[in-house]
Amino acid sequence: TFEQHANDAVTFEQHVSFACALIRGLDDAEPFPPKARIGRTAEKRFLFDIVNNKRSGVDFDKIDYLLRDATATMNSTRVFDWTRIIHATQVKPFDRPGGQKMLAYEIKVAMDLNDVFGIRSRLHRQVYQHRVSNLVEEMIIDILKAADESDFRVRALGPQKEKKTQLTIAEAAMDDASFVLLTDSILDAIAMSPAAGLERAHALLDRLARRDYWKLAATPRQFDALPVCPGCDAPTEYEWKYCPHCRTPTRDRANPRDEQKKKGTNALGVWTDPWVWEDKVYERAVAFEAADDDLLEDSGDEDDAPRRETRLQRSDVLVIPTVIKHGWPFSVDDPWNATRQPHKKRKWTKRDPLRNVVVFNPKSLLEDGTCCKYLNPLEVSPLFMPQRTLECSVYCYYKGTSQRHHEAIGRAYEALVGEAPALEGRTNHATPSPMRRATTTQDDDDDDDDDDQSHIAANGHRTSSRGDRLAGVPPPAPPPELLATAVDDDDDELRPP
Repeated sequence: TFEQHANDAVTFEQHVSFACALIRGLDDAEPFPPKARIGRTAEKRFLFDIVNNKRSGVDFDKIDYLLRDATATMNSTRVFDWTRIIHATQVKPFDRPGGQKMLAYEIKVAMDLNDVFGIRSRLHRQVYQHRVSNLVEEMIIDILKAADESDFRVRALGPQKEKKTQLTIAEAAMDDASFVLLTDSILDAIAMSPAAGLERAHALLDRLARRDYWKLAATPRQFDALPVCPGCDAPTEYEWKYCPHCRTPTRDRANPRDEQKKKGTNALGVWTDPWVWEDKVYERAVAFEAADDDLLEDSGDEDDAPRRETRLQRSDVLVIPTVIKHGWPFSVDDPWNATRQPHKKRKWTKRDPLRNVVVFNPKSLLEDGTCCKYLNPLEVSPLFMPQRTLECSVYCYYKGTSQRHHEAIGRAYEALVGEAPALEGRTNHATPSPMRRATTTQDDDDDDDDDDQSHIAANGHRTSSRGDRLAGVPPPAPPPELLATAVDDDDDELRPP
């Protein structure tokens, strides 16, 4: 019982350490924790796959929260058949050191497992990383920062109470006893507080209540995550030895994660450092405004002098990247590795929802007498598989109300994304709120319709000035001779480490 374990300090600490290890998960490359710490041997390795599966990404913690979130946000209680997955799951021995066992699934539930990753990507697209969700989060962060810099205080609890009776929000967040007071009601407390210095926080709360969010400065852009060809900057598949567009060898193609990240002009660099984008957008916007001011001064127009008095602030620029993934990552070798020295060989990270899943057929055995194997992608119908397993979009906002600054930030963002191999962006603009007065005229609507039609080609696909290649239209399949050939027999079938 729990009381017995609680009285035995050694056993209780082992259970606590084991529970923490299950939550963190265990990668195949990591050594199994010693028995003295978690109280289990390596024979129980499969227990890690139940809570946080770092082998295939399919675990029952993920299944649990996906079902609850889909029910709460989409009113859908049957996004995938979870009972079918559970009944088809067994613990089987596989090619692991020490005879470790792992979770294996009947091959008949392959599409159900794909649905798990599919609903996860859909929830990230429509809920977790939705444009409005991310924007509201940033506005709430600004509200909390503004309240922390004001005279607003939180009641101190615990040891801090003896030193200080009142804490700022930042101080309360670092105190375990006072942290429990920082619930969702903190926004209502800030709204009702008459403390000095809350003017900005109250203004942002009023905008949230009216759904008057910060405005998009430009059309959001979507970036391709594939490596680009050194000859024509077209995205190329990892297995291609030659670009199908210009026939250039892909030996020296750029890795967006390494090359473009330094420049801050590619979405893959934004994943880890969005402030690079904000700094560059701000610098270019200030340069555009300075150039406009010089033109106005040369023209002698004094009517525009008042609107030039306010200067754009760095804090007024906000860039939010969204990264949506479908599947679990695995590594593949570059097709030109056979011609490279060992220390210069490259690997690419791909994603596949079923690539690392171990399956078995209970009605038959394999040729070697075992029943488990990695799922072959050819055994799954491509009709329900995603065309892309990674999507990155970048949104740029202006926090203020000046039309001049809004236009300058939009121009700066457009100029910046023009230097990167971007796809046509998604036009997920804000829905007009009934609580906000409409300010657009019929003429503006007509202009918007004309602009929208200018991006529609005769075949009905949305295009850009860079052509169908950058508009998301898949490139033609390369000839067989352009595809990579296996270097040796071991490379014919890629397996996770």
